[in-house]
Amino acid sequence: MLNLGKRWKLMMVYIFAMIFSLSGFAVAEPLHEAAKEGDLAKVESLIAEGSDVNIRDENGVTPLYFAADRNYKDVVELLISKGSDVNAKTKTGATPLHWVAFTGHKDIAELLILKGANVNAKDRSDVAPLHEAVSKGRKDVVEILILKGADVNAVISKYNETPLQISRMRGHKEVEKLLLKHGAH
Repeated sequence: MLNLGKRWKLMMVYIFAMIFSLSGFAVAEPLHEAAKEGDLAKVESLIAEGSDVNIRDENGVTPLYFAADRNYKDVVELLISKGSDVNAKTKTGATPLHWVAFTGHKDIAELLILKGANVNAKDRSDVAPLHEAVSKGRKDVVEILILKGADVNAVISKYNETPLQISRMRGHKEVEKLLLKHGAH
């Protein structure tokens, strides 16, 4: 059976890492800061001056994460058009799609997937973007992920949890119905 204490601790560590990275404490380069602020003109200027769009901070976060997490679609589009890796992984193994699934930015999720983001990428804890979206009840993002090939029965091996189990634990009834409709068990 699920050990909620360990699961809760793991989720808190993950959330803390996201907040720490996004808070600015881990910003390594001006391009990270410009992306975090959604400053399209500054991002364009920095790229024109030779900034690496895939530069990482000490947590392995690229500028794309900041722009995607904060729903700056124009900055996300620019970074991707200039070669930003949509499947870049942080030190925890999370991709930009993990973060967007967690925060629920539907348009950004669609864009990342359109540009090649792996809907079944797993982080070091064996969590896929679908698990993130389900855990927060992000029905729109869950639907996009499923329609683009996310495994509705993907298991977080450490806890033996599927998206369906997570939706039930969290009380996300609409997400549960959607998962069942698409073959979750």
